[in-house]
Amino acid sequence: MRRTLYIPLLVLSLGLSNVMAWQPGALPDGPIILGYQNWAACDMNDTVTAVSSGVNVVVWFAVNLIEDSASGAAAVSGGPDYDCMAGVAAELDSRSLPTTHLISIGGWDAPHPDPAFNGSEYFAAFDAWNRALPRPFDGFDWDLEGNDNPAAASNAFTAATLNTVVDMSVAGSAAGYVVTLVPAQSYFDPSTDGFNLSLLNMYPDWHPDFAYHGLNCYAYLVAASPPGTYGLVTVQLYESWSRADQLLLQVGEAAADILAATWAAATPAGGFEVDFGDASATGLRVGGRLPVVVPPSALIVGLSRGDAGGKSAFFWPADCGAAYEATLPPGRPRGFGFWNIASEGGTVNGTNATLAFAPTLNEFLHVR
Repeated sequence: MRRTLYIPLLVLSLGLSNVMAWQPGALPDGPIILGYQNWAACDMNDTVTAVSSGVNVVVWFAVNLIEDSASGAAAVSGGPDYDCMAGVAAELDSRSLPTTHLISIGGWDAPHPDPAFNGSEYFAAFDAWNRALPRPFDGFDWDLEGNDNPAAASNAFTAATLNTVVDMSVAGSAAGYVVTLVPAQSYFDPSTDGFNLSLLNMYPDWHPDFAYHGLNCYAYLVAASPPGTYGLVTVQLYESWSRADQLLLQVGEAAADILAATWAAATPAGGFEVDFGDASATGLRVGGRLPVVVPPSALIVGLSRGDAGGKSAFFWPADCGAAYEATLPPGRPRGFGFWNIASEGGTVNGTNATLAFAPTLNEFLHVR
């Protein structure tokens, strides 16, 4: 039998006053360099180096929302070593390096939230779990994606899952948490007004052999939530065989031009329009043609190290800087994010060239 909420004994042992005293931190003012940790990674040296060099938002990786088998309650599972994370956060504080710490929910091949619970129940479980950690997170980052196995249930969203994300996000934002999204480029795509719940779409004109794209599924999360629910939206230009990759390799556009056009298209004043279909038929909260509004101040451009085969788009920070500085300040994105901190200083794009994103992005964002 389902129970609505299980409060871990650890929470009770801390004492209600201690649990309630902690409040999540806000996003930093000004430009942002967002760095992802690798799966379950917690390395003091890597993280302190990245943050000292410019990173001011760290996204730790990653947890799942589940039904606890013992209690039958909504629960949070997985993630990094939380004692280690607390130690890293304390070290950053001791060095006067203010940093926002988020925890990712999901990741590639990870399950979507168990449908036994709604967003309000998941938020209550998350809030209790988080407050009991040695160092609570300031918020959570939605990274629900697909699965290598085409038959996996997580290769499609359901209306209930998307509505759960909306409700947990609204509850988290109202409670003072930072709530963010990290869609693959196809999941948040102003180049089309199309929408569906499948994560097994393909592009007929660009590597049609790759059938793991979305179609504006994360655009729904923005359209169905109150304005300001999501503090940041980090669009992964490095999605496999993305539209950004197509412009680089097939069309041959200059990298800086692609970047500037990408954030201009994602953040027009009135939003970009998506047709969400008939809400009475889909079970979604909203339907029809609606604007998807993300201000430039909430947009983060997601970068990665690329690969030898061209499958993942790679942009040099110098091109990012050129596009950023060529854009008038009101239209500039909030900043850039990268995958991942553990790879800083390593090789890029299948070459022997090496790169650390944090200090090179900091050269023009001036975060630190």
